[in-house]
Amino acid sequence: MSKKIKIIIITTAIIISVILVSLVIFLCNRNSKNVTEEYKYQLINNETNLYISDLVACAGDFIYFNDYTTNYYAEYDVYKDKQIQMPVKGQISDFNFYNGSLYCILYTEFEVDDTHLSIVKWDINTGNYETIYVPPKGVDGLYNFSMTTDGLMFFLERKPTSEVSIQKSISDPDGYNINYTLYIYDPETNEKTALAEGVDRYYIRGNRLYFDKVMVSDNTEDVFYLDFDDPDKIIDTGICCRTAEAVKKGYEGWFYVDDEYVYYSGGTADYYRRSMKTDKEELLFTYTDSEGYIARSIEFNGKQILYVRCKFNDGVEFGAKLFELDTETKSNENIWTDTTSELLGDYASFKNNNDFFYLSTYAGDYSGRTNYYIVYPDYTKKEIYRNSYWENNE
Repeated sequence: MSKKIKIIIITTAIIISVILVSLVIFLCNRNSKNVTEEYKYQLINNETNLYISDLVACAGDFIYFNDYTTNYYAEYDVYKDKQIQMPVKGQISDFNFYNGSLYCILYTEFEVDDTHLSIVKWDINTGNYETIYVPPKGVDGLYNFSMTTDGLMFFLERKPTSEVSIQKSISDPDGYNINYTLYIYDPETNEKTALAEGVDRYYIRGNRLYFDKVMVSDNTEDVFYLDFDDPDKIIDTGICCRTAEAVKKGYEGWFYVDDEYVYYSGGTADYYRRSMKTDKEELLFTYTDSEGYIARSIEFNGKQILYVRCKFNDGVEFGAKLFELDTETKSNENIWTDTTSELLGDYASFKNNNDFFYLSTYAGDYSGRTNYYIVYPDYTKKEIYRNSYWENNE
């Protein structure tokens, strides 16, 4: 083969390679664009934490948590096993880390425009706050604050007392409580948009917002959704996540959503899921050891961890158990059971973190002692903080 032919072959091969690489990049970019369009809003935190443990967050190697009995706020380095107490003025909740800063709800004594609620950017080193959003005058409820990876904010805001007096409820034509409205807020433009009235808990999946509403007449709860492209059209899923029987017994309702399924208990001992694609419903778990109900769930390492409130026969009366549930095989394992000396407080998992989840407990004698742990995939746990205030002041 002549040198000239070799050069032609090599040149041709290079050109083909460049074309193929360009094609792959183009397809990847196009697919990435489709994914971005499919998921309109990506929240920083798991929404379940808002309803289970709104006083904890995770950013990189650090956990931020609060001991509510002493108003102790701490930053804990998971891998260096070190923590520092953070300066806090007032009380804060609903932690969201965005661009290296902590955003949260601040509760103060009527210091900001005649209201005691605001969303702030908190300097964890100095304890100083920068006010980001203040509700209108007369608003005494600001809850379930979350942020997207683009810096947008979602929150529930109660109607002003001029419209709904304290401890009163108003309802829509279907009888659902509409004291609260879910808003999306852009702190860059100060644009605030109402998404839906009567929202209690909410999840964002793909282009959909899932939420439950509470019936004023009997406090039962039903699950709805809307598409962000057509927010005025609210769809009833037909799922009751808190039944009348649960209300009668004083049991909480619960639901959770992933990319395809709505999971719910209705405040009963049964845990179901229903496909939003096929409408097929499956029973995944039933608690049978004693009287009890599935109160909560989180996702960790591809499985769900169910929080069961149940009766005991060893002096705990009504306590808690945790079960790991494989939603595909329906197998389960009991990984925590309350004892008379230690009762489960709350727990939380974190997005893109399969290394550990967070768990807190309190003393069975109700003395005020609290313990805080990180729990590993094998369910061994490591204590990261123990409230010693009560031990030192007895």
